[in-house]
Amino acid sequence: MKKQVTKEITKNKIQRPKSDHELPVTKRLLDLTKQELKSDITTLRLEMKAGFNMFDAKINDIKLDVTAQISVLDTKITKMMILMEDQNDRNRATLDANTMVYEKIVDNDSRVEKLEERVFGRKQR
Repeated sequence: MKKQVTKEITKNKIQRPKSDHELPVTKRLLDLTKQELKSDITTLRLEMKAGFNMFDAKINDIKLDVTAQISVLDTKITKMMILMEDQNDRNRATLDANTMVYEKIVDNDSRVEKLEERVFGRKQR
């Protein structure tokens, strides 16, 4: 078997940056990126809050509209009930009057029959 030869890398051959400017990412660049990300997150939060507030406002508008329509319907139903009660009263009065007229007619018919029986001695047709 052959032995694999590995080369040792010496510390001298690795090039190390001597200052921050030689680093691929500097601390300042990292801080700027961090601030930018925080700013983006804050912007998204504010946009979402604004969107939710607008959504809540629309829901409240819908609630107010529905409440107003229900109020109008309640008013109309109340007016219809009043009209129906008034009509029922009129119908009751008309029925009472018709009943009285019918009773008078029946009473008069029986009186006329009795009178005819007395006068003519028999029932008339």
